[in-house]
Amino acid sequence: MSAIGEAYMQLVHDVGQDLGGSYDDRVSGLLALNCKKVENGETKFEGREHFIPTLLGVAKSIGSWTITDRTSRVAADEKSVIVSFQVPTSKAGTWATTATLVLDQDQHIQEINEKTN
Repeated sequence: MSAIGEAYMQLVHDVGQDLGGSYDDRVSGLLALNCKKVENGETKFEGREHFIPTLLGVAKSIGSWTITDRTSRVAADEKSVIVSFQVPTSKAGTWATTATLVLDQDQHIQEINEKTN
């Protein structure tokens, strides 16, 4: 299960580096169709088709980013994965992020509950 967290962080990293190409296969293999993202208590999107456009929208304001100091562990409930990482950006300093990735029965991420400071 922690591999899901690693795959999530790598995808976010790759989008932040604007590596181009299509992310469709990776997104559909990782996120549930009805995936929802909540960031600092605010719903950012519902539906996996909004994942990449949401990240690209963030990139317009903060520039490119990388993901460093990655950790991924299975939560005590064994139904979610907790990831923590640093996000050095080109325009907005460095952010510390922790996200709980809630998984569905097929091991796809159905909810991303992220706290960033």
